Amino acid sequence: MFTELYSLYPWYKLWNPVLFMLLILLTWLYYKKVIKTTGENAIKRHLFCYLVSMTLLYIVKGSPLRIIGNDFLFIAHVFGLAIIYFGVIPLFVLSLPAPMLQRYFWGHRLRKGMQIFAHPWIAALIFNGLVSFYLLPAFFNEIHKHNLLSWAFQLILAVAALLMWWTIIAPVKNVGNFSYFVRVAYVFLNSLLLMPLGIYLILRACRPLIIQSIQLSRINFFLI
Repeated sequence: MFTELYSLYPWYKLWNPVLFMLLILLTWLYYKKVIKTTGENAIKRHLFCYLVSMTLLYIVKGSPLRIIGNDFLFIAHVFGLAIIYFGVIPLFVLSLPAPMLQRYFWGHRLRKGMQIFAHPWIAALIFNGLVSFYLLPAFFNEIHKHNLLSWAFQLILAVAALLMWWTIIAPVKNVGNFSYFVRVAYVFLNSLLLMPLGIYLILRACRPLIIQSIQLSRINFFLI
C-alpha cells in the first residue's frame, strides 16, 4: 500500500511539511505562553498531553493516513476522525492548566456561552447530531467536493467535541462542574447515541464483501 502511494503522490503530499512546521510553531508558543507563564502550576503531565495530542494530529492530518482516508478507504477517514475527536481534543484540554482556563473562561465574557453550550445534554446532542449528519453518504460526498466546506465542517465538529469533553473532564471547577454520576451518565448517553452510527458504518463496510460473496456463490453454482 505505502509503496504504491509513493509512486502515485509526491512526498510532500504524503508527509505534509507545512503542517509539521505549523505544529512546531504552535508547540513553541505553547511552551512560551502556557508552560513558562503558568510556572509551577504547569506540570509535566500538561506538556506530555500536549505533545501526544499534536503527534496524533499530525498522524491523522499530515501522514499518508490522510491520503488513504480521502482517496481510498472511507473507514480510514472515520478512524482519523475518531482519533481527533476522542484522542486529540481531550488530550489538548488536559494539556491546559486550570489557572489559565480559569482566567480566560471564568473572568471573561465567554463564561456564559461555555455554561450554555457545555451543558452535558446540549453538547451531546450537538456533537452526535453533527457527526451523524456529516457521515451521511449524500452529504459526505457532496461536501468533500469542496475542500473549504469540508475543513469548515470538520472545524465545527472539533468545537462540538471540545464542548463534549469539557463536560467530561471539567477542567475548571466553576464552569461545567458536574457530579461524577452526571459524567458517567453522560459518557453512557454518548455511547448510546453513537451506537446506531457505528452499526451503520460496520454494515456499510461489510456490504461490498457480502455482495461479492453472493456473486461468487452464484458463479460457483452456475459452474457446477
